[in-house]
Amino acid sequence: MLSVCVASALISDVYCTIMSTRIRLIVFLVGYATVASASTTAQVDERGPPGTLWHLPEKRLSPPGEPGPDDGPPGGYPPLRCNCPPPREGRPGIPGPPGMPGPPGIPGPPGFPGIPGRDGRDAINLINSDDICDGSSGGSTTPPISGAVYTHWGRPDCIDESELVYSGIAAGSRHRDLPGGGVNILCLPHDPEFKDPQDGEGRHRAFLYSVQYQIGDFPPLDRLDLHDVSCAVCKATGRFSQVMIPAKPVCPSSDWTLEYEGYLMAERSHSVYSKSTFICVDSSPVPIAGTSSSLDYDSALLDLVEPRCTKDGGGLPCGTFPAGNELTCAVCTL
Repeated sequence: MLSVCVASALISDVYCTIMSTRIRLIVFLVGYATVASASTTAQVDERGPPGTLWHLPEKRLSPPGEPGPDDGPPGGYPPLRCNCPPPREGRPGIPGPPGMPGPPGIPGPPGFPGIPGRDGRDAINLINSDDICDGSSGGSTTPPISGAVYTHWGRPDCIDESELVYSGIAAGSRHRDLPGGGVNILCLPHDPEFKDPQDGEGRHRAFLYSVQYQIGDFPPLDRLDLHDVSCAVCKATGRFSQVMIPAKPVCPSSDWTLEYEGYLMAERSHSVYSKSTFICVDSSPVPIAGTSSSLDYDSALLDLVEPRCTKDGGGLPCGTFPAGNELTCAVCTL
């Protein structure tokens, strides 16, 4: 009987030990399964569907735990990874509209001075070149011919190097009794043209008379006394400047062309004579044909010009302009 009881106790103790072990094993397996399930869920959520972006649910994992004294590094969410395609460069966009103009820039510093230019003689080659066309001739290559224009007093012609524009007769205001009128001397053409002339002589007009030489005491020219003065208007082709030089019968330099030389003349300085301009009359004058030296109509007169000098001012210097010497002149072109 006793052996039976002992055997029963032993069997009961073994049974209890086996049941206790089974319970522990079940608890262990349940815990392990829970942890494995959470880990698998986290990995699925972590990767997401292939080729898509993803995010973790807000409450799928527990927050990180506090580290223990002997534990490893702090826990937390697993590192984020994405199974995404690599980025690629997009196509260029449409160009934008032009921007607004910027403000004006700051003015730059002044440039360096240019080199001195040449004199006007270079224009001769330009004006007389074949590169210049006369538009009025329908595209002709004939260049226009230009030049300085001057009056040749005392002769009806021009020098060979110049072109005759027209010849005429010298005219001016009456030398006495009529203080009005013009003071300059004109070269009138021989063939005037009138516009709407009125019959009869006007009482209140400016009058023109021929100009006569009044030279009776100067042997080189006394044959001209009371003859009418001839004139010509000339063009110095290819020369663009002209000057009348009083008191010299030559030009300033060889660069100039002497058109003619002569004597300086004007109206007489007398109480009954009118003033006139000074002109240069050719030293070899040719009077108007048919005019008589025996008639004096009180027309405009020309006489030689002499200097008046003084030693104490008020006149010309006596050293270079001695009184009584007839003054010469020259007309030059360049």
